[in-house]
Amino acid sequence: MPLIRIPHLIDSSVKGVIAPILQTLKAEGFTTIFVFTGVTANSIESEFNSIEYNALIFLRNILETEITLSGVVITKITKKHISDSELEITFKTNDSTTNWLISNSNGSSIAFLINEDKITKLPPEKSLIHTFLPTEEFNGLGVLLNSNFSTDPSRRHLIFDSDTITAIKHCSKHIVSLLKDKIKKHSNESVALVNALIPYSDPRMIQFTKDSFLKRIVEEMKQVDLDFFKKLKLCPTWLNPKDFQLLAPSTNTVNNSFCELEGFTSFAKYLGASEAQFDELTSNINRRDLSILGCAQLTKYLFQSIVSNKNLNELDILELKIIYSNGERKSISELKKCSCPIDESFISLLLENGLTEFDIKQMLKKYLPNNQSEILSKSDTFSSQSSERFQEFTHSKDSNFVMNWFNKSKEESNNLTQMSIKRWRSAEESTLEILNLNGFKLKDVSKQNIGYDLEGYDPHGNEIQIEIKSITFPGQKFKFTNNEIAVAQVKQKSFFVAVVRQVENTFEIALISDPINNLVLNRQCVQWIWECESYEYKPMKFEI
Repeated sequence: MPLIRIPHLIDSSVKGVIAPILQTLKAEGFTTIFVFTGVTANSIESEFNSIEYNALIFLRNILETEITLSGVVITKITKKHISDSELEITFKTNDSTTNWLISNSNGSSIAFLINEDKITKLPPEKSLIHTFLPTEEFNGLGVLLNSNFSTDPSRRHLIFDSDTITAIKHCSKHIVSLLKDKIKKHSNESVALVNALIPYSDPRMIQFTKDSFLKRIVEEMKQVDLDFFKKLKLCPTWLNPKDFQLLAPSTNTVNNSFCELEGFTSFAKYLGASEAQFDELTSNINRRDLSILGCAQLTKYLFQSIVSNKNLNELDILELKIIYSNGERKSISELKKCSCPIDESFISLLLENGLTEFDIKQMLKKYLPNNQSEILSKSDTFSSQSSERFQEFTHSKDSNFVMNWFNKSKEESNNLTQMSIKRWRSAEESTLEILNLNGFKLKDVSKQNIGYDLEGYDPHGNEIQIEIKSITFPGQKFKFTNNEIAVAQVKQKSFFVAVVRQVENTFEIALISDPINNLVLNRQCVQWIWECESYEYKPMKFEI
């Protein structure tokens, strides 16, 4: 405690006034009583009303507080030991409950907020440094940090003396130990915990800032286990995480669940990790079921590397099946032998992903001079087969399970599990929750940019992909990207479009199967998008 708060003798005149009160409190069982003089009751009440009860989170021996002012505020603290190093703490006050996971190691403690049974990253302004009680210093991560830090007399600000520097070393070792353990796993809990430990600022830029706690602790983290992080392989910036996971060696590869976290890649690179190289991925290309986007990204990298004279094994790259022809993956060698044309939708996807016409022409001229040299001049029109497929609107009698289930559910509402959908959630989140509660096993892959938003299985175990389009009124146009169209062409009956909208107190979903064959799509010249202006809208409705 600051020296000014050490108890001192009470004036005899005051003693006489407070004696009856002291006697009453002692009779109620109180053993320590503080007497305040020279302050108003309002000041005391304001001070106690401003208390945040998680300030007690690192005080090991306090289990309950009770504050009686105009009313009574009771905080009960429940502690549950998970292991020797972890415990869960629950704070219950009059009208709220807060849950925390505490990790203890080597003289330091880290507190993770648990919200709706998930570890949740604290906002920067809540991520305080504690020296048993909270200071006013921010740690720059999404957690609370506690150790034997030194402070000024007010206990509000850190002093970077030898004790604080030692405590920072303890915290950095603790954080790196957690990162190493969780990165080897890819459970939802592991991903959420790592997310909370990612700095809000790019560590690579912190070195240019003034001295701070965050600057010191990330510098210490980098020195803890450089060898471990140097072996980690991250998804290259030019490849989507899902296909990287299929191609990368299983050892030392960071799961794409972590790569999708904001700030993770820059943090991992700062600690020593690096992106996987193209030649580290080639051995698995022909053996994996890659997405069309992945093939386009690999083709783009390959073409640009050859044009810029990067050192690649030409015999190997000619056999890589990464180019689409007639809806199938083929290698350059196969295209040359069969004189097959490259799919124009694939050419469009290459252009959309940043490959230039010059690069494509250079490659075609070098490897396929006889049968591919004119394909770009025709890239603004469809082949006759594609044109027929896109222009015909067919109402085929689709017998697949999903549409049967969907149509039956609209007619018989008692067959459909109803639930309260949270207002203002994203269309992907709401659709995912609704379908999974009705027997589907889907996951959200919308951030991976692989041509659809949800993937998984229908209630009968059939593979399914769902692209979600939000509308504000029935009949409103929606658009497809080249990537989405390319995937829909290959997947066909397993590919669905979920047209959704939120109306007052309901959330509506209309499912459309096989959009390539069941919708009229008009090709527009605005960034090569595909627009649908005619579709049947008969949605299911869910209360919000």
